[in-house]
Amino acid sequence: MSLGAALRDFNVSADLREQRTSLRVSGWDEASKSAITQEADESAINGELDGGESGASILRLAFGERRESVNDTAPAEALFRMGARQFVTGRGIADSSALLRVGAYVDLQGLGPLFSGKYYVIEVHHLFDPAKGMRTEFAAERPGLGRP
Repeated sequence: MSLGAALRDFNVSADLREQRTSLRVSGWDEASKSAITQEADESAINGELDGGESGASILRLAFGERRESVNDTAPAEALFRMGARQFVTGRGIADSSALLRVGAYVDLQGLGPLFSGKYYVIEVHHLFDPAKGMRTEFAAERPGLGRP
C-alpha cells in the first residue's frame, strides 16, 4: 500500500519510552509450587525486523543497557515483544480493503527509508460518510526502523 495511492495518510513516530535491552520476569507457579524466572532480549524480535534496527539496539547505543525486571506469570518473550513492537507506531487512513484487519501485516511504502515496510495492524475502523466517503482508519506498529 503506497502513500498517495491506496494509503491516503499516515502519521508515524518512533519512541524509546517502552524499550528495554532485556526483560527478566519473576513469578510463582501455583501448580508446581515453585518460582519462575525467565529472561528475554532483542533475539525475541529479530525475525520481525526485516533488516531494520530495533528500538533495543538504538537504546543501547544511545543510552547504554536498560534491563527491566517485573513480577508476572506471562512469558518473558511475550512481554518483551509487546513493548518492542511499540517502538514505531502509526495511524493512517486508507482506501477500504478486507486486507486491513487486526492481526494482519500490511506493507506500507512511500514513507521514506526509515518508516516504509511491514507493520502489524492493531486497530481498524471502516467508516463511511457523505463528505469523505468510504475509508478505513487504522493503527499499526513495528519493532524497528529501516536503514537510511
